[in-house]
Amino acid sequence: MLFSRIFTVFPLRFLASKLSTCIQLSYRTEHMRTLSSSKAAAGHMDFMRKAHILVSVLVDVALGVLLMWWLYRDDHIAMLANTLVPAADRVARQLEELLQWLMGAPAGLKMNRALDQVLGRFFLYHIHLWISYIHLMSPFIQGILWYGGLSACLGLTFALSLLSDMVALFTFHIYCFYVYGARYT
Repeated sequence: MLFSRIFTVFPLRFLASKLSTCIQLSYRTEHMRTLSSSKAAAGHMDFMRKAHILVSVLVDVALGVLLMWWLYRDDHIAMLANTLVPAADRVARQLEELLQWLMGAPAGLKMNRALDQVLGRFFLYHIHLWISYIHLMSPFIQGILWYGGLSACLGLTFALSLLSDMVALFTFHIYCFYVYGARYT
């Protein structure tokens, strides 16, 4: 009851509608309400719908437990955490190289020199801030992945939605580039 009232506040309601994890949690809550309903199925179709929900939840949770077993068995989480920061650095370096190329005369195109220098410096500074953020977060990434892996006990779809949100947060700077570019071009 309290959980559902918290998400009625505007900023939290907006955020909950955008995060895959919150959407998946609302689906799972609705499934649990349907399964725990005390009224009997009215007909064959209602019974089949409840059976389908039960089987899909059981398969989802079983696959989630299998994912947890794989993640924690040979310490795959540490390997993922150790490859995540260098991969983010590589992406940021490639974005910087691309921006440096675009700030010049890419493919011989003549562009508005002053504008592309200002926007290029703005984006380069944005990338610099993002790299600093990733390096600031690097000691905590293994813990985040460890606790995120525990979410797989709620089901594979929940773990995948959490992974989707994490990727969206780690690549938010690229989305910002898109918004800036779409806004100012």
